[in-house]
Amino acid sequence: MDTSEAIEYQPFQSLFLGPKAENKALIKKEINSILDFWFDWRYEYFSADPSPFPNEFRSNPEYCQQSQKLSESLRFLNELFKRNTDIHTEIPWAYGLRFTPSCYIRSLYGSTA
Repeated sequence: MDTSEAIEYQPFQSLFLGPKAENKALIKKEINSILDFWFDWRYEYFSADPSPFPNEFRSNPEYCQQSQKLSESLRFLNELFKRNTDIHTEIPWAYGLRFTPSCYIRSLYGSTA
């Protein structure tokens, strides 16, 4: 293909990330919007109730340890996505993903889960 030719815009292009992540900002903005809505909804749903979490809960060693496990597990999940990605797919983990939910749960809680 001659790259000097202008590529005509097609309306469907806004629906995909794009071969070089051209729609990264749009998709990221929309996903963040969904998360913001969820967080705000959750806060408003229980706004009259006191928090069951003590003010200093984030400094609790057990909380820190569990948070670290969660972070490590999410990084592990991302690595599974990377290892099982076909370079020719639009969504990295759409094809050939060779892990199960139990694999993820074991990484989070250990082999006894």
